[in-house]
Amino acid sequence: DKDLTITSAKGKQQFNGKKEILLTSGGAYVRIKDGKIELHAPGTVSFKGGSHDWSGPDSLNLPFPRFPNTVCKSCMANAFQQANPLVNAK
Repeated sequence: DKDLTITSAKGKQQFNGKKEILLTSGGAYVRIKDGKIELHAPGTVSFKGGSHDWSGPDSLNLPFPRFPNTVCKSCMANAFQQANPLVNAK
């Protein structure tokens, strides 16, 4: 097993899931699906902050990125050799 670290060079990370986003660890999970957020844990769930705003419903619908129809094969091979997930498309 290997660890995965996600780092953003521009200071922002965005995760889009057309149907669902599921994060799990130690029996706890966060599921985002159908406009709802499920937060379940076998242990303590902790919320900390100077204040909490529990205002009414809101939403944000983001467009999904358009991926190219073709990929530069030599670029993909280079990226694989360097363990770099960013591949230039042609």
